[in-house]
Amino acid sequence: MNLLSSIGKGWRALVLVGIITGACGAAGHFASELEAGTAAERSGIVAVAFPASAKYVFYVSNDGNDRWSGTRPAPAGGDGPFASIERARDAIRSLKAAERLDGPVDVQIRGGTYQLKSPLVLTPGDSGSSRAPITYEAYPGETPVLSGGQRITGWRKLGNEADSVSPAARGEVFVADVSPGWRFNDLWLSGRSLSRSAAPNTDDWRQWPRATPARGVINGFYFAPGTVERYADITSAEVNMVPFIGSHPVNFLAPIANLDVRSGTLVFADAAKDSVLKKYRNGDYFRIENVLGAIVRPGQWSVNADKGKVYCWPPANTDLNTAEVVAPRLLEAIELRGFEGRGELVRFVRIRGLTISHVDRRRLDQPFPPGPQLRLIKFETQDAAVLLSGVEDCSIEQCRITNVGGMGVRATYYAQRIRILNNEISDCGGSAIAFEGYEAGTHDVNRDNLIAGNSLHHCAQSSWRGSGVTLLQAGHVTVQDNKIYDLPFCGILVSGYPVSWVRTHRLDPKGKMASPEGVVEPPNPSLALRQGEIGDDPLTIDSVKKFIPGSVLIKDNVVSDMMKILDDGGGIYAGWSHHTVIQHNRVYRSHREMSYGIYLDAEQLDTTVRDNVVYDCPEVASPRIGAALYLNNTGRNQVRNNILALSSRLFQFWASDGGQVATQNIFLFKGIPGDAVLTAAHKGRMNLRDLGVIKEPRSPLSEILEMPIFDPAYQGFGNNMGPSTMDYNIYWSTGGYAAIQPFVDHWRKGGWDQHSIVSDPLFVNAEAGDFRLRAGSPAPGVGFHPFEIPAAN
Repeated sequence: MNLLSSIGKGWRALVLVGIITGACGAAGHFASELEAGTAAERSGIVAVAFPASAKYVFYVSNDGNDRWSGTRPAPAGGDGPFASIERARDAIRSLKAAERLDGPVDVQIRGGTYQLKSPLVLTPGDSGSSRAPITYEAYPGETPVLSGGQRITGWRKLGNEADSVSPAARGEVFVADVSPGWRFNDLWLSGRSLSRSAAPNTDDWRQWPRATPARGVINGFYFAPGTVERYADITSAEVNMVPFIGSHPVNFLAPIANLDVRSGTLVFADAAKDSVLKKYRNGDYFRIENVLGAIVRPGQWSVNADKGKVYCWPPANTDLNTAEVVAPRLLEAIELRGFEGRGELVRFVRIRGLTISHVDRRRLDQPFPPGPQLRLIKFETQDAAVLLSGVEDCSIEQCRITNVGGMGVRATYYAQRIRILNNEISDCGGSAIAFEGYEAGTHDVNRDNLIAGNSLHHCAQSSWRGSGVTLLQAGHVTVQDNKIYDLPFCGILVSGYPVSWVRTHRLDPKGKMASPEGVVEPPNPSLALRQGEIGDDPLTIDSVKKFIPGSVLIKDNVVSDMMKILDDGGGIYAGWSHHTVIQHNRVYRSHREMSYGIYLDAEQLDTTVRDNVVYDCPEVASPRIGAALYLNNTGRNQVRNNILALSSRLFQFWASDGGQVATQNIFLFKGIPGDAVLTAAHKGRMNLRDLGVIKEPRSPLSEILEMPIFDPAYQGFGNNMGPSTMDYNIYWSTGGYAAIQPFVDHWRKGGWDQHSIVSDPLFVNAEAGDFRLRAGSPAPGVGFHPFEIPAAN
């Protein structure tokens, strides 16, 4: 069975959240009156027509020859397939030059591993057309692997450098020679990723040492002497830092020029050009990665690029000389590169059924690729196994992208009617899929794209801020039917620009508009706003939205086991954007205390959250902060007909711009509701207390609950979008009536939920994730409608 059938069908069975028997409505009733309509209608996507059969077929095989015709699938009679994909691409170019490309073309790649010496680059001259689209695909029933890596051989026990090895690893480490200067960031053993050495040897950053102010240190920081060991190979190392920027939602990896453990000084290598590294130091958590002395257990490795040596403590019962050990050479495997400024785009190209592996990421001391330089962008790798820019009517389908140091698929700047369908993307250094448009302005050309049917997991392994799906300044996108799990940060992230940022940097003399190709960068790329398009607009929280793409549909996805490392994110996150629809998703098990199921962040306006099931968010027992639903400084959003369950904190509101509606929802608390379930933050104080900034005793529960925090009059930011409504909901607790009633009584004193019901909703088995309603459920009494959601992972 190929990847298409296993991903596209097997997991997408739907579970009815409805009534088993009784008078509560017909089983399978689907509350679909939401204005979203179908995915295609909502996004405006026009389907790309790739026919089932091609008029021209070229074949590529490891048994081929680039001097042959490429028209036979196997060698025979002195003819046969091509040996390289590039040769097949050039054959299509010849067809076009002879004006013979009058029908669809397939390039079918036979099974086997193809070692790429350089990325496969397709430019506008390699485009197809609506009448003659071009497909690069796996030969039926076979698995071609495009590898950007190189096998490492010649392993031997480490000898005369044993003094650099930790006591735990002495006699266990092997070494192999590699080309001096080859500084790679990943190593794979028989298809599985090995762990790069790190000190401390934990991803729990709260156990790391902390930086102190850099008194006179340029591009570096101080730390307490004695907290870091001395390492001889420090120039090959990186420091992994988790900065405090109101919370801890990011990490960044920076190369090191010098580490003096006696004075407690660390200096970044060539980092002056990167403004991010100049800001967040005092109190930041950090660790040292990629040094020989930090190898302390089997399965770890490091590389010394200056000496040209790679070290590894192999897993038990592993012979490194008979196993396949691969390190990455390339930064991309496939690139579709158009030129928007010249009106030359890559069109009607499909990549289907290929496995893509073994590509790397850049370090901060290497030049960045062309692409958007948005806020905080350098907290995530910008490289990708498949990189798209200046493209339309193209698709990536049924591919397996795994073991890559950057993102899986990244589409930047001009990208329209792109389909990312039925792929499996895993074990990436950054986001699995990212669409990133231009800076704030009216040049909205990263839009009308579809991300559907993908399995996205174990990504953002080094750039932890990456998500399963990341949309930055990208609008009119449909994200549907995806299975997303096991991530250090968000499952799905949608972000634009805050009005304060646009106001500030519109007037900054360093900012200047990037060219359509992105080749003209301002001195500080994070200030690259498009002033010529913004003009003298007053830039209110409403007016700025015409410069921010919106209208994203997030529907029928399963998001689980996210927020494993960083704080202040969620299963589905949307901030500084507008007109997002979040519907029919199952979101569960967020791991960090400061994590959320569905999170609408600052200035998120006109968003609908409807017909979702969110539970075990966070799954931490008695969390001080975090909730199934978080509305933070937002306005005119509607939260209707959702099931929020199995946490002592189900909703958290910090301030409001007003106009909010929360109705016809079912809230099933786990035990007694938390003592700050509504982190009120009257003038910001409660939120700071929960973050550990304010150390005063907490306010009594009654004071917290009586604060009208859902009302714009108390949020202090000067925006008032009208009164908010929270009513006609159902409240219950796993602890029964006695556990929930005091909470509801206090909440009602603020004027909320006057017509809501305190009653058992009669789920079939909520603890097992079965939220169907049994006969006699009170849910219809508040207008709750049964709906369908995807089955759990």
